[in-house]
Amino acid sequence: MKLSREINILIAVSMVILGTLCAAVSIYSIHSNSQKEREHLRELLVSERKNNLRDLVAGAYSVLDTANFYESAQKALSDMRFGEKNQNYFLVVDTDGMFWVDPAHPELVGKVKIDMVDAEGQTYIQSIIAGAISSKEGFVNYKDVPEGGKTPYTRLLYYKYFEKWKWVVCAGMYMNDIENVLVKKEQEIQKTMLNQLIQILALFVLGLIISIIFSSQLITKRIVRPLMKIKDAAERIGQGDFSNNIEVKASQEITHLAKSVQSMQISLDLALKMTTKMREEHKNMQEQHKNMQAQQNNMQQTIESQRKSTAESNSGQAVKPKAISKAVTMAMIFVLITIFQALAPSKMVSTAMASANKPVKILIEGSTTVLPIAQEAAKAYMKENANVDIAVKSSGSGNGIKALIDGTVDIANSSRFIKDKEASMAYEKGSVPVPFRIAYDCIVPIIHKNNIIKDITMENLKRIYSGDIKNWKELGGNDAPIAILSRDPSSGTFEVWNEMVMADTPLTPTVQPKTSGSEVIKSVMNTPNSIGYIGIGHLNATVKALSVNGVTASESTAVNGSYPITRPLFMFTKGFPSGEVGKFISFMLEPSQGQNSVKKAGYLSIYLPNKSQGTPCPEIVPCPEFKPCPEPKPCPENSSLSSTNPCPPCPDNKVAESNSTSQTSNKRISDGFEKMSKKEQVTLIQKLLKRLGYNIGGIDGIWGPKVSKAYSQFQVDHKIEPVYPDISYSVIKIMEERVNN
Repeated sequence: MKLSREINILIAVSMVILGTLCAAVSIYSIHSNSQKEREHLRELLVSERKNNLRDLVAGAYSVLDTANFYESAQKALSDMRFGEKNQNYFLVVDTDGMFWVDPAHPELVGKVKIDMVDAEGQTYIQSIIAGAISSKEGFVNYKDVPEGGKTPYTRLLYYKYFEKWKWVVCAGMYMNDIENVLVKKEQEIQKTMLNQLIQILALFVLGLIISIIFSSQLITKRIVRPLMKIKDAAERIGQGDFSNNIEVKASQEITHLAKSVQSMQISLDLALKMTTKMREEHKNMQEQHKNMQAQQNNMQQTIESQRKSTAESNSGQAVKPKAISKAVTMAMIFVLITIFQALAPSKMVSTAMASANKPVKILIEGSTTVLPIAQEAAKAYMKENANVDIAVKSSGSGNGIKALIDGTVDIANSSRFIKDKEASMAYEKGSVPVPFRIAYDCIVPIIHKNNIIKDITMENLKRIYSGDIKNWKELGGNDAPIAILSRDPSSGTFEVWNEMVMADTPLTPTVQPKTSGSEVIKSVMNTPNSIGYIGIGHLNATVKALSVNGVTASESTAVNGSYPITRPLFMFTKGFPSGEVGKFISFMLEPSQGQNSVKKAGYLSIYLPNKSQGTPCPEIVPCPEFKPCPEPKPCPENSSLSSTNPCPPCPDNKVAESNSTSQTSNKRISDGFEKMSKKEQVTLIQKLLKRLGYNIGGIDGIWGPKVSKAYSQFQVDHKIEPVYPDISYSVIKIMEERVNN
């Protein structure tokens, strides 16, 4: 069994060497990936800070654009704070180095401090002014001590040159929290690495034990036992036993060795038999030789006696018979066989231990209006899919679409449709933004709770925001000037308001831009004579919502089209979505999943009753055989249906089928659409278009021009926005609904 032990030792040593190499490679790979992830996270966090600073300075810049005097702009910027605990502020200096705004150091206002240095001696004011004059805007880092603190931290500052007054507007944020996030992330990675190494070691030891046991059994059965059987047979052959039957089941080499020993045994047996026979023949020849010798002696005696008896001299010649006796001896040569076998396992079993699967990351950015919907949907989706990590960020519709075009996010939230210039920019970069309508929203004008105004017309909204109406008394309210609040220009809500309410009429310079709907609500709460506008999902009891043209924003008024400021909300993807992004979009459009998140966020689902059908009555039940009623009228709001049924009866006193049929068909589409190939999807479109009466002619390829034209015409006829040439998931659902109806 010595051979077995040696082979097992060889296997164990090989496994240890291999395991050590695998562990070293794993540690290096994990460390390298952790460093890359850390740097990537740092880049993302710094990029996010830079975008926030750009947006903040853009807001401050708009204040300067609308201000007529230094003092009002100076006071407005001094009062503006941002960031956690409002510790960040705006800094304004002119090109001569004089401070105009510095809330943290009010003693510097009005003084020229161009040579001011930071905690490390850097003349950062000079750097800011030089950069502003040369490139108009940019970033600079310097060391600064926060208010109430003692330790200086790195502060990232973004500056932009306001040429009209030769002001440089700056906004900065401290970066120490980024390092804290990175340190925490690194600690998590180290902990994960330790756990993974422990798991790898445990599995390696287990694999080593199993390998040794398995190889020991295999070696004993396939090598050691056959060799021992051959050895015993060789010993018996050496003792003269040639009756051995050597049959082994082993490797090819050992089997050949057994056959060779078996052949040697046969040859030796044959040689032994031949030697025995030759010995017997030799014995017989010796007996014959003795007999011939005796006869020769007798003949010699007879001749001698005859010679003596005669007198004459006769020459006689004695003939000596020559008997050739040859002793034939066979020497048996025994061949010594030296067995050399270099044995190695035919296969080394190695188990590569990989770290736990990193979660699939989906990055979503854009509209602050769509933000609550995206957050609710992301939370619900991640609850059902533990391997997915969805990060949602709000930066405005325009910034979200730009990030999608640049390839830094997977999904862009937008409260407006993509602009032509944005689409052209995407095409130039080789991508096609695909829109998905995920909800409806009503933009609601809001005022302070104590304001007596209850309703306003579209025309008066336009006149307020254009500056024609400046006092509430012109609308029947108190004698007080109107403080006008708006969303910032990068917001999709701003652009929709500008299009639907203002009809592209310029805003008054006194408008105060806000970065989000929550900021608008907060400002309205704190400013009694103000007016602003928000999406219906942001609406709460802290402010008063105005009806428009006598219509209150609600689900029913959005559906029947009576509320005048209604818009769709979108999610855009870069190309038709696939993989986990495609699954999330399907989840978002599913009535029983993502559309519930829409409702939880306070917005309106895309699966609302058609305008022509109105809201179905509560007591309506399905007609037999699912026969729909002809165009039921909408049920009146706030009326009791217990005594009188305002909906027309079905033929033969049968009532109409509810909208559950379309929901069922939508469910069927969502279950099968994602698994379809492109050809199957187009085949489905062709089938639906034919059933809806669109002439698509012969099938000229998978996505021929006739099919594409009919598909676009269907969208135009049914007023589906956006009209998009590629296959849209939501349009297919609408086709299915029209077919079922």
